[in-house]
Amino acid sequence: MKNLLQQQSIRRCLAFALGAVVAMVGQVSHAQGVAWPAKPVTWIVGFAPGGSTDALARVVATAAAAKLGQAVVVENRSGANGNLAAEAVARSAPDGHSQLVGTISNAINASLYKKLNYDFLADFEPIAMLASTTNVLVVNPRVLPVSSVGELIKYAKANPGKLSYASSGSGSSIHLSAELFKKQTQVHLVHIPYRGSAPAMNDLLSGQVQLMFDNLPSALPHIRSGRLRALGVTSTSRSAVAPDIPTIAESGLPGFSVDPWFALFAPKGMAPAARTRMAQAVDDALRSAEVRKQLLDLGLTPSNVSPAHVRAYVSSEVTRWADVVKFSGASVE
Repeated sequence: MKNLLQQQSIRRCLAFALGAVVAMVGQVSHAQGVAWPAKPVTWIVGFAPGGSTDALARVVATAAAAKLGQAVVVENRSGANGNLAAEAVARSAPDGHSQLVGTISNAINASLYKKLNYDFLADFEPIAMLASTTNVLVVNPRVLPVSSVGELIKYAKANPGKLSYASSGSGSSIHLSAELFKKQTQVHLVHIPYRGSAPAMNDLLSGQVQLMFDNLPSALPHIRSGRLRALGVTSTSRSAVAPDIPTIAESGLPGFSVDPWFALFAPKGMAPAARTRMAQAVDDALRSAEVRKQLLDLGLTPSNVSPAHVRAYVSSEVTRWADVVKFSGASVE
């Protein structure tokens, strides 16, 4: 009888110990789920260091890392107008430790490239909008003596095919800003594509071409020096960086708008809780007075909105730019 009682006591102790182990495992598993990120997060940028996308990513990543308690590392994978970076993230594990700093270029690429190894709308989960900026229509006043959008349209219609505009490359938002302008005004401008914004700007300043749509931050020094004349910004409202420059929409083209944007995406399948935590870290970062000042100094406007808004907006951008790409005739293999 004594032995039987001892055996029952041992079994009860073993059962209690086993239950405790199971509970501990459950607690650890739960903690691991809550503790995302478990390692540094990588933000992949599809453009070279030093540009607007890279500068934005580094400012926000530093602030977001402080909120997450893990490093946020910015990695540059330039090439194919941002496609190499997007493809890398689309193929990464959906644990959320690799994320894409996407831009307006990704929306344009969806119709510009005949074949892509990813679907921008289907293969990504939006996390947060980061910021927006504007392009600006500038002319070299030494070779094109116009002072407003209206004067440019009048001059171009009187001289069809005699004006040429530079761009940083076929399919860029700079190129397609001009194509949208042509589409809405029915003027004939000759496109001169360059390998990047810098050589395009050099030829504009030297008078080899007469006009260009450029990112406001890079054009602003030349505008302020008087070497270029700004006719209008492409955004829906005037830029806080240069409030004296009118919008193209208010200059006679109602509805004209190009707002280059930057947003954060994860590969499809990232856990909702992890996405929410990342979105909250970004939101906190963008509310910081220091971060906002840094971005405004770069010519960028912080503009965090909900993931649902990002998805709807990006979808509308893909559709919108497909129409402009078709009008321009631009295509990349």
